[in-house]
Amino acid sequence: MSFLCIWTISHFYETARATSEETMRSLALRDSLTQCDNRLALHQHYEEYRLRDSVTNFHLLLLDIDYFKLVNDNYGHEAGDLVLKKVAMEITQLLNGNRLYRIGGEEFCIIFNQKT
Repeated sequence: MSFLCIWTISHFYETARATSEETMRSLALRDSLTQCDNRLALHQHYEEYRLRDSVTNFHLLLLDIDYFKLVNDNYGHEAGDLVLKKVAMEITQLLNGNRLYRIGGEEFCIIFNQKT
């Protein structure tokens, strides 16, 4: 009977640990404002793409919102946050499975996959 109790407790503990670990990993790789992947995720995915065989090519596109500081200065940071969310949402809808990363305040990066 004690074996069954220990096994049950261990099972629940391990399930909670695995769930917490996955949640923490997701939080570490996501930008909380835009829900895009973040710079850490970009570094990890870049290494994955770079280490793949030579059949796969990929390209990086860097995007920066010009004069974004003026939005924050004139309308406030809440308005700036809304602009960032909207820009991220619009770009994500256009990507067809490619990834969008927020790598700085108003800077984004896209990794494009291309098979040769």
